[in-house]
Amino acid sequence: MSQRASTRPTRTKEDALTDASDRMGRALSAPLSGREREWTEVVGAAVDAVEQALRLHKRSAEAPEGLFAEVDVSSSTKARQMDGLRRDHGELLAQCLDLEEHVQQAIRALSPMPGRAGGPPDFGTLRSQGEKLLAHLRQNMEGETNLILESITTDIGVGD
Repeated sequence: MSQRASTRPTRTKEDALTDASDRMGRALSAPLSGREREWTEVVGAAVDAVEQALRLHKRSAEAPEGLFAEVDVSSSTKARQMDGLRRDHGELLAQCLDLEEHVQQAIRALSPMPGRAGGPPDFGTLRSQGEKLLAHLRQNMEGETNLILESITTDIGVGD
């Protein structure tokens, strides 16, 4: 019971990140034709939700009592894996910010403004960029899960 209580706050952050990434996946796969502005705004809101959930997850996971506190850093392999996952957090946030900027550019391009130069947004690129972000995020979350499970398995095996 006490073990469940100690991991519950982090689990909530993971749930928020999973929910936000699921929402973004649905937004990216939604039909686009005839709904370009609405689609772009919904995708933008979903990317923002992923960014906010990722920031919360990063703070929680990297906190002294967070997810990474459970990792056996005496193992150089696990320490390197943890460092890589931490770096991924920064890279994922950068991807979010980049995608948010592209979404904002698309929204501006769709806005009726006199003298606006430039062509229509490339929605295929937006969709592809979002899908790459989600794949990277899922890979990171899977890596975190595997690292924690390996650490727990190693801890359990030590006393046997």
